[in-house]
Parts: sequence; C-alpha cells; structure tokens
Amino acid sequence: GKSLCYQMACLLQPCISFVVCPIISLIQDQEFNTREFGIDRVGRIESQMGTLDKTKVIDDFGRGKYFFVWVSPERFQMVNFRSQLSEIQARRHFGYAVIDEVHCLSEWGHDFRVSYLKLYGTIKNFCPEAQTLALTATASRNVLEDLLCELEITKANVQTSSSLDR
Repeated sequence: GKSLCYQMACLLQPCISFVVCPIISLIQDQEFNTREFGIDRVGRIESQMGTLDKTKVIDDFGRGKYFFVWVSPERFQMVNFRSQLSEIQARRHFGYAVIDEVHCLSEWGHDFRVSYLKLYGTIKNFCPEAQTLALTATASRNVLEDLLCELEITKANVQTSSSLDR
C-alpha cells in the first residue's frame, strides 16, 4: 500500500522522480515488483551494480527513459552523483523526491548513517523544484517529532492512518 502511494503519484506526473530507499534488497524487490506489474520505465542505482550499469541508468534517467529510479541515501553524498543531478535538473523537471522508510532518517541518521541527516538538505540544494514525499509505516511519536524538525514541516503536512488495518 505505501509503495503504491508514491509509485502512482510518480507515474501520474509528466516528469521524472527518484525514490530514496535505505536497503538494497528493498530497492531490488521494489524494482522487480513494479516490473512484474508491467511498469518497465523504472530503474535502480545501488552499490551491487557495476559502474557501467550505474552510469547507464543515470544517463537514461536524465534522458527521461525512466519515470523514477531507486537510489540509496549515501549516493546523495557523492560529488559525482550530485553533479549528475544538477545536470539532469538543468534539462528535466523533477516531480517528486520520495524518501521511503523515512523513519530511518531519525532512527539511523543520528548514529551510523549520517548521510540520512544530510539527505533532505542535499535534495533541496540539488533538486530544489522536487516535491518531497516522505513515507513510513513505523514512526513512533519521538521519531515523528524528529522528522518534523529534520524535514522542516509542520504536523499539518503529516497524514496518518487512524487504523492499523492494512
């Protein structure tokens, strides 16, 4: 359900988007599942791929071949990737910057994945027109309060389910 929220939003836009995802196996599963539903204009960039494959995906993404690509948060701390985003930004319109499993920003960002804490600022700096869509199914009250601060949003911008029934 949560993945469908961002996937449909991205597919319905006349632009390109990217999805930041914290776990390689989740990135791979999301891409596989999306392709299984017949949506093949998606890609991924993750550390288990070869350099040439990653370069091809980002080049194709910049040419508009993909509706969206999945990337890890650490990729946004790489100078080369930031340059590629800037080049794409000059030619294409970014619709959404999706942060999937956004609770990890709070739960992991302060301890061992510092790139998460810098993620929102980096996205805003290199993709300023992208609308941020941050999703999680597991945010405690403390995590939510931290996310409000880190993402510079108010509670009015937060949608929660009143039921745990999925």
